[in-house]
Amino acid sequence: MNILKLSHYYYPERISSSHLTEDLEDGYIEAGYTITVFAPTPTRDISDDVRKEYRNKLYEERKDGKIKIYRFHMLREGKNPIGRALRYFCVHWEHYRNAIKMSDIDLIQSSSTPPTQGMVCAWVKKKLEKKYKHKVPLVFILQDIF
Repeated sequence: MNILKLSHYYYPERISSSHLTEDLEDGYIEAGYTITVFAPTPTRDISDDVRKEYRNKLYEERKDGKIKIYRFHMLREGKNPIGRALRYFCVHWEHYRNAIKMSDIDLIQSSSTPPTQGMVCAWVKKKLEKKYKHKVPLVFILQDIF
């Protein structure tokens, strides 16, 4: 089974859901699945050295090649709400643009950070179902809902 994961934050970024993400990935791999991740260049809570390391790293593999990570360049996340909203929109666009090109995806997984991510996943799901001519399940992990 091939899982497509659309993520706004991914290793080496450490966010509140990092432990859950790693546990799920380990479980998927143990069950024989492969995971394709689309994520922006890391920015959140990392050093400038790590940011430099990932500046031109657009593809990497983890866990003996069971996780394939495709990165795309993205502006640094700041605290300004307008800049943050612009970043969310840009990441959504890159997720959609890259995800609809995928073939042989059995499941889409994403989380509710940011809250608008579900909308993008629904669009990707609809597009892939039309392309594959069969249903593609979407697992949407809701967290930090207040």
